[in-house]
Amino acid sequence: MSEVSPTLRSLISLGFKLGEASYSMATAIFRFRRLDLEAVDAMTCHGPVVSLYGVSNTGRAIGEVGGEVPQDLDTPSAAAAWVSYALRSHKKVLEPLPDWMVEGERNWDLIPQVRKMRAFQARSRCRVDRDHALVFRNQLRDVICAGL
Repeated sequence: MSEVSPTLRSLISLGFKLGEASYSMATAIFRFRRLDLEAVDAMTCHGPVVSLYGVSNTGRAIGEVGGEVPQDLDTPSAAAAWVSYALRSHKKVLEPLPDWMVEGERNWDLIPQVRKMRAFQARSRCRVDRDHALVFRNQLRDVICAGL
């Protein structure tokens, strides 16, 4: 079996079990109530990642669950944050959520794109009262029409 990535080591410390090698790539598995989630070291066109994959069966519906996280996550809290973020749209299927996934949701600030999104949402914004906006729009229209 190939060398286990830092992310897989972090996932194993969260409760994932080391699985059989898939295509000679290291694998870890976590068993949710309705889903066996596999985390596999993989290579994509963008570089090395840990690929997350599973098939959920709720009794009424069968669905595919998947995502990718970086391969270099050294801490369990960072790995939990990335995995919980990657699987956020499948949260209903994964319930009841394990403690590490709930903790991961609290640590989403460890994910660069979440930090950027939250900073963008927290930015200062300019709000203009509707009455003032109408006056400005009319003045702007007059200036533009006068230039034609």
